[in-house]
Formats: sequence, structure tokens, C-alpha cells
Amino acid sequence: MGSETQVTLRLENQHIFGIFRERVQARPGQFLRIGIETNCVHLFDAFTGERVEDQLAQNLAESVG
Repeated sequence: MGSETQVTLRLENQHIFGIFRERVQARPGQFLRIGIETNCVHLFDAFTGERVEDQLAQNLAESVG
């Protein structure tokens, strides 16, 4: 991916996959403190692979229409 670093994080029992555009100096098993820019987050349903926002918009359209 070029200058991006892919990181797998574990938050309690959940796995979170992140892509960092900055250089990350971390080793496997190391604890990291991260901040999340919520306007840059894209969430996907683990079962369908669809973006969560797309699912919410479709559900809203179906409930209105």
C-alpha cells in the first residue's frame, strides 16, 4: 500500500483494522494509544461487507417509502 501502514488492534474482544498514513513505530503485542478522527472513519458490516452508512441510508429509505 505504499506509504500506509495497516494495523490490527484489539479492543477488549473486538478486532479493529486501521490504516495509518503516518509512520507507525510499533511492534507486535505492543500497546498503542490512538485517537480517532471520526470524520475519516468508514465502518463496514463484518457479515455483508457493506458500509454501515449505506445500510443505514437504505433502511431509512425503505422505512419512509
